[in-house]
Amino acid sequence: MSTTGHRITQSLRKQAYAAILQQETAMFDRESTGELVGRLSEDTQLSSAVTSNVSDDLRSAIMAITGMSMHDVLCRRR
Repeated sequence: MSTTGHRITQSLRKQAYAAILQQETAMFDRESTGELVGRLSEDTQLSSAVTSNVSDDLRSAIMAITGMSMHDVLCRRR
């Protein structure tokens, strides 16, 4: 799942860079470069955190289902 998270983050960065490069020059006079980089960094960190949480939740759900299934199979043998 971490590979998927990295791909999503990379895709978001590419889209953000492309959007920034398409802006007019006047936009860079109004907005500081540091602020733009900070926003970009925050957004990609947020998406990484979300994909990491989804990955952990999915793994936990699979382990719970597997554990309950094994418990059910073992209890039926008795």
